[in-house]
Amino acid sequence: MKIFYAVPAFLFMNFCAAQEESIYLKGGFAHFDDTDGVEVSLSYNRKLNRYLDAEVNFSYARTSNYPSNYNFLAYTGKYYWYTKSNVYGITPLLNIVFIREPKHYFSFYGGIGVMFIDTADSANLPVEQNGFIYQAHVESQTALSKSIGLKYLFYVHTFGFGLDAKLLSPIKRNDAYFGQDNYRSVNLILSKTF
Repeated sequence: MKIFYAVPAFLFMNFCAAQEESIYLKGGFAHFDDTDGVEVSLSYNRKLNRYLDAEVNFSYARTSNYPSNYNFLAYTGKYYWYTKSNVYGITPLLNIVFIREPKHYFSFYGGIGVMFIDTADSANLPVEQNGFIYQAHVESQTALSKSIGLKYLFYVHTFGFGLDAKLLSPIKRNDAYFGQDNYRSVNLILSKTF
């Protein structure tokens, strides 16, 4: 039972004592539930000690499998099923730092947070030869989420440039509406250390 109190106390004391702070701006490719799109995110990172960093990440992804030239009239009478999704995430993260050098930084991170998912499905279902049924379905989900990822940065003075790859998914899935809820992203990172 003592470890239940010891771990948060250890992290809190290290967080307060630490001096090095960084801001990460990330942007890149995202894939969610068979749709592709882009992600942008902002992180605040604070060094706890040589091996641990605490981080809070705010992310937004917009994904879709609509064709780039989508037009409702152009698809009348044709079968299709398209989906658009907006995924928001707020995740506290703990980084395990494998390399911390003046020019190189590499870490594995994980955390538990909250994700908000808005998904809109549009379907055009032809009926016989002369008609069609158009359906639209919108669902929203708020769920506890888990996140794991890898991060590499190359530093020039106090500016860092690198790559970030992560997997973010609900702890409890809602397969009825959102398939497997797989959310993966690969981002470029621009950081500033204070």
